[in-house]
Amino acid sequence: MRYEEFKETFLEEIQKYYGESVEIVIKPVLKNNSYCYDGLYIFNNIDERIVPIINMNHIYEKYINEKLEIEQCVEQVCQYRDGENSNEYMAEFISKLRK
Repeated sequence: MRYEEFKETFLEEIQKYYGESVEIVIKPVLKNNSYCYDGLYIFNNIDERIVPIINMNHIYEKYINEKLEIEQCVEQVCQYRDGENSNEYMAEFISKLRK
């Protein structure tokens, strides 16, 4: 599956997981070192504006390299986002994304 199709499908699946209770957006993020990536934002409510930004490019790489199903990618992102993680889980999750 190509990246653009992956993003659309991933967005649909993660919206199904959370339902209408959250706003989910993917938009470009430019880091100070001129690195640009697609950031996934998951807002719990309209007033929430400080949330973790999850790198969709890394999620896609993980999907391709580890031959994961989209549902597995969604599950991992949701675990990370929902705080079902200790510092160890976050470190492991981030290190896997960077591989």
